[in-house]
Amino acid sequence: MANVLGKEYLVRKIKGEDLFAKEARYHDACRNALNLEYYHHTRVEIVDAEYIKNRNAHRNAYGVIKEYVQKEIINDCQVLKLSSLRYMYVLEMQNQSEPSPGYRAEKLMNKLQKDETLGNFLAFSKVTLKSRGSFSFFLVYNTSITLQDAMACAYQVRTSDYMKVSATSLRCIIREAFMDSEALPWPPTADDMRHQGENLLPDELIRFLTLVLTGSESCQHERAHRYVLSIGQDICRIATDSEWKLPKHILLCATIRHLYRSKGLTTILQRLGHCESYDFGLELETAVAKATDAVSTNITPSIVTGDANEVFHSEWDNLNKITTNVHESNIINSAGGIIIQETKPDVDVSHHRTLPTFNRTKERRLTSDTTETLPAMNLGIRVGPKFPAEASFTTPVENNDAFKKGLHVYYIWMLSRY
Repeated sequence: MANVLGKEYLVRKIKGEDLFAKEARYHDACRNALNLEYYHHTRVEIVDAEYIKNRNAHRNAYGVIKEYVQKEIINDCQVLKLSSLRYMYVLEMQNQSEPSPGYRAEKLMNKLQKDETLGNFLAFSKVTLKSRGSFSFFLVYNTSITLQDAMACAYQVRTSDYMKVSATSLRCIIREAFMDSEALPWPPTADDMRHQGENLLPDELIRFLTLVLTGSESCQHERAHRYVLSIGQDICRIATDSEWKLPKHILLCATIRHLYRSKGLTTILQRLGHCESYDFGLELETAVAKATDAVSTNITPSIVTGDANEVFHSEWDNLNKITTNVHESNIINSAGGIIIQETKPDVDVSHHRTLPTFNRTKERRLTSDTTETLPAMNLGIRVGPKFPAEASFTTPVENNDAFKKGLHVYYIWMLSRY
């Protein structure tokens, strides 16, 4: 630690010394101060490494933009939109594993203006289209071109590449929404899937599809709104290379599997982009089964918990059975109970059971350690022997594992045969 911090006086003082043999002592305040200094020193190194990585990514992205501007604007005298250069910059940052979706176009314009090589040859002009709701953008062009020629060229670019610019901008918005979305809890429940399609999709995509399908900015009918959400989820899934798991595709995959159990039908719909794959459906069912088993309990799910519960009663008593055999009469004792609950009035007693979350392991089946060949089982009337009054009926703790394993075998036997 002293070597890392560069404290040579401390290294010289303790170097070659057996501190344990000398029973060295120290002040707690001095030791805590040294540990704190070491912690901040290592933390600064980590922060510096992340800063250097991010700075190099910005430098490389700007280098790509600089080469493109040199070729297209300065050499070929083309007119480009500043938003297109900004989109190229964001894509290059994402390719270097340093995403920066919030990078502003004005910041890129300042870099280009201050560039010693390109700054003197570039001109920027703000164009406002009042006919489209005061929509404005910046043009980047060579200083050798007049403003009138740049505006004429901008009009040609806007009319010829309008669809390309709109599609590129919409794709960037979808990718940013995917990066900002929360991770899908595994396994997802019905509450996670319900009414999430509209909340997850970008507003720009919903507005665009509404204008295309209905010709207006708002859906007048529920059917049109349903079409917008369906098509929007398909577009988002395809634009993110199937990485964005959306409610429509998960629910449709589970529904097709439960209704038809057809791998071929599920595969066809998955290849058309309408649902998840058949293997994903198996993984989902396996995860739901494990999560359900993890929260399973012997108490009935009708038990009210939380603020609605007021009084809870449980009464237990013996249920005796008198039998007669060759040894004389005998009594078999068993326990029986009843549960009574009182709830508060005017309180909502509905409750939602939440399943635990797991890491996605891609398991597609449940495994059991029970042997494939089950032993024969006979259920008959058994009468317990007579025990002395001082006998103990407590099961030894070391027999719990064997007892549970035996019960597991009998339960599977009964389930498989009945």
